[in-house]
Amino acid sequence: MSAEMPLSIAKLRDAVGEGKADVVERVAHGLKGQLSYLGDLPLVQDLKALEQMGRTGDLQGAAARFKAIETDVLHLLDQIRGMLPNKETVDR
Repeated sequence: MSAEMPLSIAKLRDAVGEGKADVVERVAHGLKGQLSYLGDLPLVQDLKALEQMGRTGDLQGAAARFKAIETDVLHLLDQIRGMLPNKETVDR
């Protein structure tokens, strides 16, 4: 999960910046799926809203919503990485 998210975030950033609503919809949907198993987090709700923006083709406000999503995803990834053992621990 965590290895794919930075790539998805980069794709979403590009799609929002380029106004590619179909890509926004598709990538937001994928991220929503990856994160929804954690529960109905505000982050999942934000991704649902961004996905809907892409579906309707109305990306007004998408850049601001994306920035919040990006911040939350990066914070979540940092938390996940903090729970994983470091390489030395795994190799022992």
